[in-house]
Amino acid sequence: MVGWGLFIGTVLLYHTTFLVNSVTHLLGTRRFDTDDDSRNNWWEIDVTHYMLKLLSWVGIVCDLKTPPAKVYAEAEASGRLAGH
Repeated sequence: MVGWGLFIGTVLLYHTTFLVNSVTHLLGTRRFDTDDDSRNNWWEIDVTHYMLKLLSWVGIVCDLKTPPAKVYAEAEASGRLAGH
């Protein structure tokens, strides 16, 4: 019974995790025209970006790239960059 309970619990956990990932690609807004299905959710907090920026300040990450100004200009012109 323990093995069966562990198996079912693990399978349900994995399916829930994958469901959340799938739903976040279906719902949300798209501020930039890209070739993928990415969406913005949850106030667009990008923890990875902040960590990379911090690591670049202390010299661990080198040559950190930022999106070209053209990308922001296109998003702003289409009205998708409100508040920035």
